[in-house]
Amino acid sequence: MCWISPTIGSTIAFAFRRVSLPPQGLFASRPLEPIDPTEFRNCVLYLVGFQGVGKLTVAREICRRADFRLIDNHAINNLVFPFVREDGQSSLPSEIWGATRRLREIVLETMATIGNRDFNFVFTNALLDGEPNDLRVYEQFERAVAAREGCFIPVQLVCDEAEHVRRMTAPEREIVMKQTDGSAVARLHGTKRPFLPDHPHAFTVDVTRSEAGESARKILMRAEAIYSEWRHPQDV
Repeated sequence: MCWISPTIGSTIAFAFRRVSLPPQGLFASRPLEPIDPTEFRNCVLYLVGFQGVGKLTVAREICRRADFRLIDNHAINNLVFPFVREDGQSSLPSEIWGATRRLREIVLETMATIGNRDFNFVFTNALLDGEPNDLRVYEQFERAVAAREGCFIPVQLVCDEAEHVRRMTAPEREIVMKQTDGSAVARLHGTKRPFLPDHPHAFTVDVTRSEAGESARKILMRAEAIYSEWRHPQDV
């Protein structure tokens, strides 16, 4: 079952109390059956890629199919974004990133030190290759999972430019305080590369032509194999 902090939900609702949600609700999607009864324990999926490729949507579908708790990057950022954010296209003041960094450190320290090791988590993050700060963020996650002696599985999501523009400008992104500037997509694809983690468990999934549910299924199938080898290396 997917878990989202009530505090974070209240923050988002307060910040956008005048925005109308779709009739089915912000986090609704069609019910789907789990793909496999595999029981993960102390496993962390870390979905990374360009902003707007569908990380949160895929993460929600993962939670519908397996026992993972969703911690979206914006669930952290949105605790402070309401104080400075104007819309999905305007720049944010540089000082805000210091605040989000401190929040992220609290989240990761909590997971590493007192987090229940029976729980599984799926995190999402927009990271760029060649950016020292983004590398440091990734390394923070890797260290936090190592501290709780968990199975860390980074997954890079990629998407072609045309589909990326469509997803970036989706109205529901504005509701959760995400960027909605379609022109940013061309700049990203023209000058940047999505971060690819240097980790033995890392793999890439192209989500361009797949529905979120299908992408989630692919990720879980690959994660099951990785997790089984990690937990029982002598049996593989």
